[in-house]
Amino acid sequence: GTIKFVYKEVPMSVDDIPSDIHQVRVGVSGAYRTNRTSAKEHSFTYHEFDTISLLERQKEAPVASHSTFVFYPQPSCVEQLRCGKCHEVSEECSWCPGINRCSTGQDSLQPLWQHYGCYTR
Repeated sequence: GTIKFVYKEVPMSVDDIPSDIHQVRVGVSGAYRTNRTSAKEHSFTYHEFDTISLLERQKEAPVASHSTFVFYPQPSCVEQLRCGKCHEVSEECSWCPGINRCSTGQDSLQPLWQHYGCYTR
């Protein structure tokens, strides 16, 4: 859905925060988690994709007090439930007949795609 960042008060400029003290991130990022379990340990890996950063536009639209940023959803591969629609969204989308799903292979369906031997263009 639509995501809104509404900044009532920003105590200091984002540009003034030293990145060696705190990594500055302002934006939206999609990710999925994979689990890895062995006899000795259980671990998680987060795979990030589709990042939108407000910092890249800091000069023309700064993150500041009384500012608002709105992100509108775009059609994505994983939302498509039919092969024909899958390819209409993006050239990066591929259909996997084994699971009847559309994906880039680099999103939340990646573990399923690997398991079923799906391929991407």
